[in-house]
Amino acid sequence: MEQLEQIGIQTLVIPGNHDINNPYAYKITDEGITKAENITAEDFVSIYEEYGYGEAIERDKNSLSYAAEISEGLWVLMFDTCIYQNRFSEEGTLSYETKEWALEIAKKAKKQEKQLLCVSHHNMLQHNKYFDTYYTVSNSERFVGELVEQGVRLNLSGHMHIMNIVQSKVDKEESFYDVALESLAVWPNLYGQLDINKTKEMCYTTHQIEYPGNSYQYLYLSSWQKACEELSEYPVTEQEKNSMAAFLTRINEDYFSGRLKEKEFYTEQKAYTLWKEKAEDSFFAIYMEEILNTKCLDNTWLLLEN
Repeated sequence: MEQLEQIGIQTLVIPGNHDINNPYAYKITDEGITKAENITAEDFVSIYEEYGYGEAIERDKNSLSYAAEISEGLWVLMFDTCIYQNRFSEEGTLSYETKEWALEIAKKAKKQEKQLLCVSHHNMLQHNKYFDTYYTVSNSERFVGELVEQGVRLNLSGHMHIMNIVQSKVDKEESFYDVALESLAVWPNLYGQLDINKTKEMCYTTHQIEYPGNSYQYLYLSSWQKACEELSEYPVTEQEKNSMAAFLTRINEDYFSGRLKEKEFYTEQKAYTLWKEKAEDSFFAIYMEEILNTKCLDNTWLLLEN
């Protein structure tokens, strides 16, 4: 981040679910894997003082959420959706007080004719019913509607490590979009770029970086091994298991990259039929069906006209 700042790229940070008061924090040293010291919310703000918190135009008293002006006329709400104060959890949430604070910021932005977009670690909308409880901000539906009333239409999120875009129709005319960005360490190693012009039109695109590790092999082997482990509980031959596992890895590759093919491309393959006939009640069979029912096939770009 310091290197980005040195070349003129402003950086804004919010905590993720692994960052604060994490009882499962470990570090890798020459001696092996050992427990790591935790940091508090106060430590987090101190560490990232120069990467958002010191530039905030408003700070929430009940969380590490804040608002910043990243260019003239453009505000961003940085939401702290993590649970770490009285207990630690992977779930995402926003307290009533934080929502009220955020809505006041949104009202100010609308009154001052500022464009406002949101950023959160957890997803503001559900992307997949199997990525819900620990992924989607709890009880966010009404809050999203209230944001839209103030002219907010876009939230950038993460957490899933999958490039995916979902839309919520708040009414006949207005929609809210949650764009989940992929992890840079996960194949195909994409980052998102949001261009905003003077008419407040927003264009989101994705771009690939050159990653030094073999992230493709990791994703492929991880998908393959998990599929084989599950299929070992079902009456399939070794040849069928290999075919079904390979099929799952191909779907996962397309899903993680944000580029799905037409549903028929997958359902017409023999391996898909094997999943339906031999392991229809398995987690991965249901997981694949959820993916294949995705409405948006190309999740690598989005255009929001003003």
